[in-house]
Amino acid sequence: MWRSALRDRDAADTSGTLRDAGAAEPSPSSSSTAIVPPRQPVDESLSIAIVQMSGAPLAKVRLHKKSTIGEISGAISRMAGVSDSLLLLAFENNVLNPDLTLAEAGLSNGSVLTAIRYPQLFVAVAYEDGSTKLWSVETSQPDKDFEGDGDTVLAVALSPQGTKLATGGMDGVVRIWWVANKRCQSTMHCHKAPVAAVAMSHDGNLLATGSFDQSARLWNLATDQCLGIFPGHNGSVGCVSFSVDGNVLASSAGDGGVNLWGVVAASQKATMLQGHQSSVLCIGFGPNGRLVATGATDGVAKLWSIRSGMCHHTLVGHRGSVCAVAFAKDVTMVATGSADSTVRVWNVKRGHCVHTLQTTDSVARVRALAFSPGGTLLATGSEDGATRLWGLSENIEGDPCKAVLQGPRMVADRQQRPVPAHAIAFFAGPLPDSLP
Repeated sequence: MWRSALRDRDAADTSGTLRDAGAAEPSPSSSSTAIVPPRQPVDESLSIAIVQMSGAPLAKVRLHKKSTIGEISGAISRMAGVSDSLLLLAFENNVLNPDLTLAEAGLSNGSVLTAIRYPQLFVAVAYEDGSTKLWSVETSQPDKDFEGDGDTVLAVALSPQGTKLATGGMDGVVRIWWVANKRCQSTMHCHKAPVAAVAMSHDGNLLATGSFDQSARLWNLATDQCLGIFPGHNGSVGCVSFSVDGNVLASSAGDGGVNLWGVVAASQKATMLQGHQSSVLCIGFGPNGRLVATGATDGVAKLWSIRSGMCHHTLVGHRGSVCAVAFAKDVTMVATGSADSTVRVWNVKRGHCVHTLQTTDSVARVRALAFSPGGTLLATGSEDGATRLWGLSENIEGDPCKAVLQGPRMVADRQQRPVPAHAIAFFAGPLPDSLP
């Protein structure tokens, strides 16, 4: 039985079809047909709450009463990105068969199910020196530590599942590591100049690199082969990012523009995003495959259409460079982290700031962001080496910072200094002891 910190937003599925509305038959004794208004459709959906054994809320779903218990497990599993088999639900002390419908299980609107087996939530944090820590969100304690190989690291990226780490160095070499068993999977000689940016596709099969040689490159991680070279940048390529489906690669140099490349036709430039007045520092794609966010040294973030290249919103409010961007899974929110030490959460549809998050114990550049699978937690990584977990809700009461996860320290100028956090990824457990 697992303890869980899946303190996440409701995984809501809309109910199925409702009973068709019908018209009443005319009265046989009437000489003319009476017009009877149609019956109103009956709402046959149920709102079901799922709690942990401690009583702490885990999720809420809305399903048709003919839906199955297994569909509730599926809704939560999709939110957490894990297998349905990790979930076991009980009602009134009875474990429920996943094949039962909600009605057959005796559930009604507002019923509460207890999850007696469910996934645990972890956050993986990669640091500037190439080390990584895997933290339990529930306990705020590191579950695993991974030390770098000691080489100078310029670029760090985690796979979206938090299982692989890519590091790029001054020697033009990129190393791919299995985080769970701290083993180097491959060493790739990607550029003849230092590697300034790395990114992994969401399926973990592709790697993108950017370099001081003013090019970006696409790699197959299974074969270590270069699939394409993307030249034409006016400066070092300091930012690369994949769309969620892996079909688009974004790259940016110091000229304020962002190139969107088709991954299938690896040498064909699809779209150019132009609008920033200074260097673009971060790029993040929306999970819906339609939007991309960018942040720059001009203190401005922008939301763009991937298809048309048009700017939907310009997000203004930071007083320093925008160093990190991240979308919530449902694309209703986008977060921006800045050199002004603040994080702003924006409504994607309206382009309005809905939350401003700032720590009171440190003033440090925010360099990495990640939403939890359900969107009610936001992890931020800063130059002070700390990763902070923030609670997000419509009405934030009290201190929204729920935990501070302190990273490693290094010796510089004979003093102990924190190692800046560089990349963050949430993932659901149980945490594997080893990987192939």
